[in-house]
Amino acid sequence: MRHILFISQLFILTNVFSQETVPYRKLIGTYNANQQCNSALISNDSFFYIAGSDDNNSYGKSNFFLVKVNQSGDTLWTQNWGGVNVDDYLKCITETSDNNLVLLGTQKSRTPNNSSKDLYVSKNSKENGEVIWFQQYGGEEDEIPESLIQTSDNGYIILSTVRASTGNQSILIKIDSKGNRLWTKSLSQLGNIKGSKLLALKNDNFAFIGTIKTYEGGDKDIIFIKFNQGGEVILKKIYNEKLNEQPFDIIQLTDNGFIIAGKASSIDRFNFNYNGFFLRIDSTGIIKWYKTWNKVHVRSVIQTDDGNIAAGCSFQREGSYNSLACKFSIDDGSKIWSKFVGDEDWESNASDIIELLDNSLVFFGNTRKSTGFYYILMSKLNADGTWSE
Repeated sequence: MRHILFISQLFILTNVFSQETVPYRKLIGTYNANQQCNSALISNDSFFYIAGSDDNNSYGKSNFFLVKVNQSGDTLWTQNWGGVNVDDYLKCITETSDNNLVLLGTQKSRTPNNSSKDLYVSKNSKENGEVIWFQQYGGEEDEIPESLIQTSDNGYIILSTVRASTGNQSILIKIDSKGNRLWTKSLSQLGNIKGSKLLALKNDNFAFIGTIKTYEGGDKDIIFIKFNQGGEVILKKIYNEKLNEQPFDIIQLTDNGFIIAGKASSIDRFNFNYNGFFLRIDSTGIIKWYKTWNKVHVRSVIQTDDGNIAAGCSFQREGSYNSLACKFSIDDGSKIWSKFVGDEDWESNASDIIELLDNSLVFFGNTRKSTGFYYILMSKLNADGTWSE
């Protein structure tokens, strides 16, 4: 996401940036392969780590893919690993208290005569990306990774969707610092719920967002839940705005309230248009405002240093999706600016957004090139949404 740069193969660089970087649009990928960005973070060493998948192998299947990138957008190293002739991918990445990385993904079950997908968690070195340990969790059904947070005891809580024969259900799994399972809780007793994201809060509490169907065949509403450290519900709110909402991200604001963002569609099944939505609530779950934006999916959201909201979006343009960077007012959700950050000629999407110390914004996503393959797309904008140096 800076000056357009066409990369036919990965740049493996060993130098560390020392100068201030300027806005750009860059691609990370290899020729004749697909790379997918599902999550990105900036660590305490000021480097970016990107997690997703890569099918650069002889089997045509996706493997786990982890990339380290400096703030100039140069690739320092990549790691690619996984099973043979099966589809593996990473969904979430977080930095650990001991200065490493923990990754959440999915992998084919290692249990004999079981072809289901299991949750996969690994701890990887920030130095070179190598796996330190890994664990799998699952049963006879498919377990789909959704979100992962670290807890104050150096353990982790995982949000997963289980595709059971009786329907999908969300579960929470607590593991310790070595990946050993401590407890599992199903959310089925709370209703027909599919979770999207977890957010760590103060006092080891955590928040959950997802969708809930209040009755069979009904529209999907937003559900917001606060849990204590043991996974017990301390607050539950349902928001029905007469649309089918699917939240993708949640952040806590400086006033301890929250922004929930995602996509919304009409309850008319013949209306195929989507809207992006922002829902601002206070710390007790009371709505302060709700805004929608036509033909947009809001994939990620942050509160910027000036107190407003920046979002990474995918928008519909001429039948395909493209990446859009946006900034909105915290007061009422009105748009301050928006900027196309994808590739001009091919479809693209956004998956994550990060603000740097100079208040510039880095957007991560994917784009498809003329080769027909997907690359990781990384774009940087100034704080005012411009490309100029």
